Amino acid sequence: MYINNHLTTMESLPNEILIDLYQYFDGREVYKIFYNLNSRFNSLLQSLSHLSLYFQSPFDNIIDYNMILSSQIYTLNIYSKQNIKFNQFLNIHRLIIWFPTDEQIFQINSKSFPYLEYLSISYTIAKPSICSLYQIIFSNGLPLLKSCFLSGHESPIDTIEWT
Repeated sequence: MYINNHLTTMESLPNEILIDLYQYFDGREVYKIFYNLNSRFNSLLQSLSHLSLYFQSPFDNIIDYNMILSSQIYTLNIYSKQNIKFNQFLNIHRLIIWFPTDEQIFQINSKSFPYLEYLSISYTIAKPSICSLYQIIFSNGLPLLKSCFLSGHESPIDTIEWT
């Protein structure tokens, strides 16, 4: 790109623009594209704290976690039925799951997600695991949760009393 008759490269962009640019990519892609290009990019990548991960296929679970520090992952977006061990991600503030498995739902608790502020789960049928999630949510089991979106085509199977 030419600006004022000067060639502009990625290296000449200010850190703030690069950091904003990184936010548009999946965390794995950011590291694949920018890691080891130069020491400045490496330092910027290591300073990020709001990366997102998108799991859309079973192969997405194959990640080189040495490249991405789990503490840098702020948002998890899960669009597949693969079972992911959530306890490997230490800094999740936003969790979005489409058609979760029972194992995924049973992992949602304050121990696995101590910083969870936003939760969105879309499902098609109510399962006992959804009822246990309601119990956690409405009993203040996720104390930092500010926004919760639960979308399903059926209501919980059992009537539950929350404390």
